[in-house]
Amino acid sequence: SKTNTYNMRPLNTSWLILGILLTCGAAQAQFALVWHQLADHPYAVYSPYMFDVDGRIFCGDGIVESAPTQYAGGMHEYDPFSDTWTSRSPCPGADRFGARGFSLEGVGYMTCGWSNNSPVVQLNDTWAYDPSSDSWTQKADFPGGPRYTAISCATSNMGYTGLGYSPYYNDWWEYEPATDQWSQRASFPGVSRQSAISFVIDDQVYVGCGANSNTTALNDLWRYDPPSDTWTQLSNLPADVRYTSYSFTYEQKGFVVCGLTVDQFANFTEVAEVWYYDPTTDTWTQMTDFPGLPRGEGASCWSDGLGYMGMGRSSFGPGPLSANITSEFWRVRPVETVIGEDVLPGSLTVRIVADGLMIEQHGASPMRYTVLDVTGRWISSGTLVPQGSTFVHTTGWSPGVYLVQTANGRAERVVVP
Repeated sequence: SKTNTYNMRPLNTSWLILGILLTCGAAQAQFALVWHQLADHPYAVYSPYMFDVDGRIFCGDGIVESAPTQYAGGMHEYDPFSDTWTSRSPCPGADRFGARGFSLEGVGYMTCGWSNNSPVVQLNDTWAYDPSSDSWTQKADFPGGPRYTAISCATSNMGYTGLGYSPYYNDWWEYEPATDQWSQRASFPGVSRQSAISFVIDDQVYVGCGANSNTTALNDLWRYDPPSDTWTQLSNLPADVRYTSYSFTYEQKGFVVCGLTVDQFANFTEVAEVWYYDPTTDTWTQMTDFPGLPRGEGASCWSDGLGYMGMGRSSFGPGPLSANITSEFWRVRPVETVIGEDVLPGSLTVRIVADGLMIEQHGASPMRYTVLDVTGRWISSGTLVPQGSTFVHTTGWSPGVYLVQTANGRAERVVVP
């Protein structure tokens, strides 16, 4: 994704970039999460596709009812700065659900999906969307065979699609945009499955969880290395099996949110758990639960340093699908919270907490602070007592970069979601 740049004066500063707090000294830190509910998607929908192109988020297709199946069709773009959705050109291919998307080199791709129940029609077509012209181009068909609820993701130069249902697959295919060609790679060595998770860290692809029958879900994790075309099994998610979860990458960690568990009698349970995987230690860490209703089979992506997730089904109980699906859309920003005390005297610390900024100073004299936006416009100011702190509400602020500056030249740059 693109990196936004701002015309700001050079400062003698420590930085708070994309929600990660970096302070002077040797303070220890741990991850925390800040969740923000955003503007609803224009309608509740189940099993859409989603991709990010240079900080622009696109979501399309899916179904709004299952008996008989009613397809949503169309595509909408989410603008994170205005918190609005705008209708964009729909894909010319068949309306579908269970399609998957990825993006490469400024273009979004959508492939596969389920288009009809009676008779069953599953798809293997692939389409490319160019945001600059708001137009679609049909590309080479996915050669692995029609399917839905597969895995699709991208490294810095290649796209990948595999697994999925028709019935259950474990194959793995690489897409090269320059030649518009698919190549079969080493098959996923785990159990064949659908509705798995995936995230990409340092051009390594991580795949796991999912389900391979109505009563069998999984909690394993595997890493795919594109240069060697090999798979390595990693530590299992230390929780109940699950599938239809939301997943995305942030700061070299893979996040898995919500999803379903299932027992041997095909009884479903929706969960709101949040976990992240650290590839440097091959360990999982559980975090505070997602604050909304548990849900699954929606859409998620990473965009400009933030995780986005939404739509999907909040209940898998009886009743019409339309009564159990949601239009909610959420943004999550992991932050690090300082828990040590080893900071230099006179330093400024800014912590992003729910609905505001906690500004702290560690000097022996009063310290005046000012909050500015990226244009230099005054937002707020005040005085910190020695070793003191203050809370500044950010409710109503536009998302973006702000500068917390003091009279002695110390500053923190913060990103408010």
